[in-house]
Amino acid sequence: MKKNKKNALRISRPGTKSSMRGLQVDTDYDAQKIIELYIGVESRLAKVSAMIAIGKRLFKKKQELKHGEFQDWVHKNFVVDSNNPKYFSIRVAQRCIQAYQNKDQIADIDLIEAAYKKILSEKNKIFQKKIAQFQKEIDLLK
Repeated sequence: MKKNKKNALRISRPGTKSSMRGLQVDTDYDAQKIIELYIGVESRLAKVSAMIAIGKRLFKKKQELKHGEFQDWVHKNFVVDSNNPKYFSIRVAQRCIQAYQNKDQIADIDLIEAAYKKILSEKNKIFQKKIAQFQKEIDLLK
């Protein structure tokens, strides 16, 4: 009897239309990786821009401080604890400064962002819809 009740919930009733269509998940590994990378492009650009902006501020602060005071300033102003999500070490500060100092060697961020916006133009709305659909299907599988 319990088994029949469980099955009754799974079986569509006569006269009802199912709003769920069968999920089609692309099994092409390369296509999946390309979509994952495409989705991550925007966040990666934001991270690079943020790292350069942080590096600029840190560089200016380092110039203001006397020799040898910068590391203490970082330790004093940023919680240096790997268990804390706001972890910010002297090494992270140095990497941000390097990103700022070498920003010309990194491709021009403004040009990259402009190119990204161009990629997302009207011509690519179909691709965006496919990505959104694919993401929804992945979420349903979770």
